[in-house]
Amino acid sequence: MRTRLMTILALAAPLTAQAGDDKPSAAIFPIRAEQGVGAQVQKRYDAKLREAMKAHASVQDVGVTDRALADAGFKAGACTDAKCFDKVAANSKARFIIIGSVGNTDDIYKVELTAYDAATRTTQSSTQECELCAADEVDKSIVAAVTALEAAFKVAPPGKATEPPPPLELVISSDPPGAEVTLDGKAVGQTPYKILVARGPHQVSLKKSGFVDEMKTVEIVDRAVTQDFLLQLIASNVTAEEGSPDETDVIPQAKHTGRNRRPLGFGLLIGGLAAGGAGGYFTNLEGKVTCTDGRGRRDCPNVYSTKWMGAALIGAGATALGAGLTLVLTSDDEGGAGAATLVPTSGGAAVTFGRSF
Repeated sequence: MRTRLMTILALAAPLTAQAGDDKPSAAIFPIRAEQGVGAQVQKRYDAKLREAMKAHASVQDVGVTDRALADAGFKAGACTDAKCFDKVAANSKARFIIIGSVGNTDDIYKVELTAYDAATRTTQSSTQECELCAADEVDKSIVAAVTALEAAFKVAPPGKATEPPPPLELVISSDPPGAEVTLDGKAVGQTPYKILVARGPHQVSLKKSGFVDEMKTVEIVDRAVTQDFLLQLIASNVTAEEGSPDETDVIPQAKHTGRNRRPLGFGLLIGGLAAGGAGGYFTNLEGKVTCTDGRGRRDCPNVYSTKWMGAALIGAGATALGAGLTLVLTSDDEGGAGAATLVPTSGGAAVTFGRSF
């Protein structure tokens, strides 16, 4: 009964020590004796290693470590990799696994220690040498090797991973709708568009044919966000819709027939001049008298009545002159082309004629 009670106390001692301070727990494998180190000296160095480690960690009882090794299916000398270390650490509830060796070659003692952190799955090593030292002087090298690992023992264990905050809703709309949405470089759909996103900044880009591309950085903090875009028409499209001239504003130009009518025009000019001259003559002859024998007697029965004939000839001559002038100016020839232009006026319209020579 007493033996069983002492065994229970021995098993509980490391847990009690760990609970009473902030030192991490450590399982120490027996130190390996290399060339030049006897069994008795190896036991001395093993005890010194455990003593030096107590300054930095809560050292587990040898029996606890041995049982953890056995449960893992290994012996101390064969447990040298992370896979074995993780099993022993899980079985013994220790955070650190400490392995070491001491050797003597040509009176040079070499101490090597390795500390494996099961919480971070990292390894730290240290090496100390002592030339021309006695066996008991190697104790200082063991202490120095342990001290070199002090930084590893002070690393805080990683805390429990916290769950990320839930995503929040992002609503993207545009005026006009139907724009292509790119979110963080990935095409996702068209506006209006709704999606759950992680908190933080997000790049939102919009594209729509005929409109200027839009891009904004949207910050999602602690609530849903609605991002509105007012799309702007491309300048060329605005001009095309608003700036085209009305066809009714264009002043039409009369087109000539393309035939050479100058000879006819000149003929009409000559005929018009002749008719005008004859009309003037007959108008002047109105009221004069003459005899059949050609004498200018007042009592002769022949009196000229040519006023209306003269007026008609003058009118016909003026018409012929106008028509002939028009034909001369609007006919094609080697000297140039004439053109008639219809010009709007306040009372209607007027025709103007022009010709280049």
